Amino acid sequence: MEENKYCEICGEPGEKHHIVFRGKCAAMINAKINYKYLCGEHHRTGKEAPHNNRQVDIKYKLELQKKLFQMFSNNYYHKTEIAELLEIKPKEVDQFAKTLMWYSEGYKSLDIVIKCMGGGLYAK
Repeated sequence: MEENKYCEICGEPGEKHHIVFRGKCAAMINAKINYKYLCGEHHRTGKEAPHNNRQVDIKYKLELQKKLFQMFSNNYYHKTEIAELLEIKPKEVDQFAKTLMWYSEGYKSLDIVIKCMGGGLYAK
């Protein structure tokens, strides 16, 4: 399926906005769930752009966090499941999982979501 490369707000040609930045979680840089298309004004330059407006940035992070909790609704996951759900490469999951605690059942869903969000959770 072709990705919609138009601004989700105004419909103008868009560019990728990464909700969680590479510096916070490098594995999320290629996860489709981690980005939305926004035009330049709604991405970087306008008053409602997440790079200019902390409230909009937090709104997008809360939306992502909610989706991640829905996605990782079971208690534990293995690397292959994480890769499949996030649609990222196994190598990216290996890097991602280095700092996660392994349990006999797998990686805890809460730990996965926290990692995906860049090391913390967000609240309103």
